[in-house]
Amino acid sequence: MDRADLLAEQLGLQIRDRRLLAQALTHTSWLHEHPGEAAGHNERLEFLGDAVVNLAVSDALYRRHPLDDEGVLSARRAAIVEILKSVILRVRRPGVMVGIHCCDEIPVALLNEVGADIFSFDAHQGGSAFANDADGRRFLESGGHVAWGWIPTLDDLSGIRADDIVARWRDAAARLAGEEGPERVLARSLVTATCGLAGSSLATCERSFEIARAVSQGFASGTPPA
Repeated sequence: MDRADLLAEQLGLQIRDRRLLAQALTHTSWLHEHPGEAAGHNERLEFLGDAVVNLAVSDALYRRHPLDDEGVLSARRAAIVEILKSVILRVRRPGVMVGIHCCDEIPVALLNEVGADIFSFDAHQGGSAFANDADGRRFLESGGHVAWGWIPTLDDLSGIRADDIVARWRDAAARLAGEEGPERVLARSLVTATCGLAGSSLATCERSFEIARAVSQGFASGTPPA
């Protein structure tokens, strides 16, 4: 029994198509390192999943409110944002910051709407998009913090150079900060892996943290890490 089947058994899931389960658990960076060992990665399923969730919410609203017209139903769907706001307010305490992690498309406008304190995302893929987004600048200007997932989640990180990441990060920071300089961005930033390291080996985790430390030091000092 492999890990996917073991997970399904532990969760009590009845899987009709085991290939879909394996694909759902396959990160694109892992497949890049292990070509041919899986049918595909999970990004296409994430795209499909977003549509399914949207459809499920819309269907539930449609059935529960048969007398509402399109405008009212749209307003009800938008109210989901208010629910997320409420969750954040309930979690937030003095001295406690509330964050949102996004593995897929970056919903920066939504981020500003719900009032999160920290935004964690895959900067390795989407760092430039965030830096070019006016809502990204607004999030920082309003006091938000960003956890930049610059370190890709790969089994083999030997080809990842900290100085390359520092250059990309400083470029993104310059676009976000404008005339104030990247130091303002640095003061509100963390550097992390792109996604969870739970499935990685101890050696990979240690190397990921080593790179993250070198990137953080290089960004702060303004000089490429050794």
